[in-house]
Amino acid sequence: MTVGSILLAVPAVLLGFATSFLLGASLTCLAFWTTRVYSLNDFYFALITLFSGQFVPLPIDAGASSRILSQFLPFQMFKYVPAQIILNRLSPDAILLGLCSRRGLVCDFSAPF
Repeated sequence: MTVGSILLAVPAVLLGFATSFLLGASLTCLAFWTTRVYSLNDFYFALITLFSGQFVPLPIDAGASSRILSQFLPFQMFKYVPAQIILNRLSPDAILLGLCSRRGLVCDFSAPF
């Protein structure tokens, strides 16, 4: 853990927060149109828990399909990627690719608002 890795993790944490906020806002907008909001919220929480590395760390997760899904879903940016950046376990190319792709995702999610 170095000062540089902590400074690199700050944008990852901010992008993770923005992504989480916008996904939650989208779920809230969807809740306006349905009465089954609790089941949607439970499903959303289960996806976050599984694919963000919160329940089982992503390198230990057994299925190849879950590894592939976790690469394309935005949930790993919430906790896993900032922690890996702080611990210096990601290459600079992976950090740049992750931050740029998540920045684009935040722009896509914020367009309706």
